Amino acid sequence: MALLDEAVQFASNAADKSGKWYLTPNGNVVAGTIAAAAAEDGLKTLTFVQSTTAAESTVRTFRSLLPKRRVTLTEEEQAWRKIVEEELGGPQHCYLKLDATGQVDGSATSHHGQLLKAERMLHESLFKRRDGVDALFATSTLAQGMNLPSDIVLIAGDSRWDVTDDKFKQLDAHELLNAAGRAGRAGEGGQGFVLVVPSKIINIDDHENTINQHWMSLQSIFSQSDQCLRIDDPITGLLDRIHMHAHEGNEDYFLARLPVGEGDVADEPARATIKRSFAAYRKRQEGQEAWIDSRIDAALQRRDELAPKEDLTWLERVAASAGLSYEIVVSLTELVDAGAFTGASADWA
Repeated sequence: MALLDEAVQFASNAADKSGKWYLTPNGNVVAGTIAAAAAEDGLKTLTFVQSTTAAESTVRTFRSLLPKRRVTLTEEEQAWRKIVEEELGGPQHCYLKLDATGQVDGSATSHHGQLLKAERMLHESLFKRRDGVDALFATSTLAQGMNLPSDIVLIAGDSRWDVTDDKFKQLDAHELLNAAGRAGRAGEGGQGFVLVVPSKIINIDDHENTINQHWMSLQSIFSQSDQCLRIDDPITGLLDRIHMHAHEGNEDYFLARLPVGEGDVADEPARATIKRSFAAYRKRQEGQEAWIDSRIDAALQRRDELAPKEDLTWLERVAASAGLSYEIVVSLTELVDAGAFTGASADWA
């Protein structure tokens, strides 16, 4: 499917360790060019890039392609702009460029971690408006949260810079899918267009019938087994630690929140609660019924140690409903019996 009327050239990078130069996809320019073409058709484009520097350079690319486009700021946006200019010392230091009339120059802006709060709110407001800017070029900071309306999402590169390893690292499936999930305009349309521009050129050799290894890497990112994050129930770890007597401090609170029944079935509500947990469901799926029974028995035994049954079941129920330890409820009862509370507290007692 042709996206552009004209071809975009590849770029080249400095020589690697072998002394050879190599071609690069020129992904930021490709993304900026596609975003500009979409803007001419009235579509908003959200583009994810690899760094703050890339975000700003792609904004400049977009402006050069559509230099005559302008967007007028609302009163609220003008107030944010004034705050930003005062904070930074002048309009020349702002990321968003305005022309001599105070309008947005080029109908594009950026979104990254270097923005001030007022600056970020200004950029988001401009993109949210249907009559606002046509393109937003963002780093991964936006992929994790804000749901800005966009008709098209472009992911300029399937890798990001890893500060720890000091090199580019391929994105995980959930990172790409999270960015892709920004496509679509909530309340206006349930569909969106997503395009990933690979970080490396994928060469195809028709004579040898081979394809670049990076193609396989991309396929592995979107393979069925990698499409979703594995979600674990935190109760799993709590039950394991209780069973192994390796308490870290949160186990007693968890046990105090388990419901308590009446008489001979005092443990049944707690047993049923654990059996209905996501942790127990996962273990049943794995055929580990013994794990469920052993953890329930260990949890109930530990609760008995913390709150001996005797004839004080009402204290256990108060502790469970309030999320307090059994000892605190007992100490409060002793204070009430000793007349430690006076006035209104006495009426409550």
